[in-house]
Amino acid sequence: LDTYSKDQEEHARTLAAMVAQHEKNELKLKLQQAEGESRLEALQQEIMALQESERTAQADAAERVHVMSSTHEAAETQMHMLRVENEAILKAAAVERQEVQNKRQEVQNKADYFSRQVDLYQGQ
Repeated sequence: LDTYSKDQEEHARTLAAMVAQHEKNELKLKLQQAEGESRLEALQQEIMALQESERTAQADAAERVHVMSSTHEAAETQMHMLRVENEAILKAAAVERQEVQNKRQEVQNKADYFSRQVDLYQGQ
């Protein structure tokens, strides 16, 4: 009877140790699962942060393209206005040059006329 109760006691201790080990393994498994979920959540947050960063970078790039396009358009408009202004200046200079030539010709004609008058006067 004594051996039987020792065997039962040993069996009960073995069972208790197995139950304790089983509970310990379940706790480890739960901990690993929680760590895995935590890592998964951290990775998901990192992915979302990267996606937001990418959206921001794309928006910044689109804004830079828009600004560059606007600047290019403004420069083209300014160049067109300068060309128009330059053409107007060249036309005005051509008109002025023609007026100066006309004045010279007028002065030359008067000088020729007075020279002929002087010749006529001296010839008398």
